Amino acid sequence: MGGNKADSVNAGINVSEYPYIVSMDADEILQADALKHAIRPFFEDATTVAVGGLLGISNDVVFKHAYPVETKISKSLVAAMQSLEYSRAFMGSRIFSDAFNGNLNVSGGFGLFKKEALIRVNGYDVNSVAEDMDLALRSHRYYVENKIPYNNRYVANAICWTQAPFTLKDLAK
Repeated sequence: MGGNKADSVNAGINVSEYPYIVSMDADEILQADALKHAIRPFFEDATTVAVGGLLGISNDVVFKHAYPVETKISKSLVAAMQSLEYSRAFMGSRIFSDAFNGNLNVSGGFGLFKKEALIRVNGYDVNSVAEDMDLALRSHRYYVENKIPYNNRYVANAICWTQAPFTLKDLAK
């Protein structure tokens, strides 16, 4: 008891019987078809070791059967700005980087990984405060040092919804 997210994901890796691992935050909503879209790059290119998806802001979104049916711009300026930043990052930068195999990092908010790729780098570091970036850097080092071709992909229609902070105080946490 009392472990962190990295500890929990590592436990899941250890007991999993399947070749793929999903890592996401506990308070998120995975859109019903997200995994169907996220798995595709693994079958299109054997060098794919991780796939990230779009993180959408779920504040003021109404869901039915894990699909958004009504969306509004948040009345909270902080949440609205977070939504704008997520849109820029996930709909602009990640799509552009994916076209050039330039996605080093898969967001800690939602990622699908080859289990064997996580095992090769000893999973998540339980002492890291930025587990996703730490995993990305260790993975990159492993594949480069061992001269193994690899890539991380981004799939914009693999959508995971997360809550944005409403206040500056919440954002600072």
